[in-house]
Amino acid sequence: STDIKTLQYLQTSGGAGMSAIANHLRVKSQTYLYELEPYLMFKDFIKIENKRMITSKGIEFLKGV
Repeated sequence: STDIKTLQYLQTSGGAGMSAIANHLRVKSQTYLYELEPYLMFKDFIKIENKRMITSKGIEFLKGV
């Protein structure tokens, strides 16, 4: 459910920084960085450019939820 909240937040915000995502999820930045983000990167649901952004694969995943 945290992964889905993260993807929905990135979709509506158009991208966000690590601390903004962590604040939205109400977790510590380090928790997001080391526990949540690696899985989303592995599944190719998010990418990091200047900020964290949802990928087209992430958008397709949300449509199926």
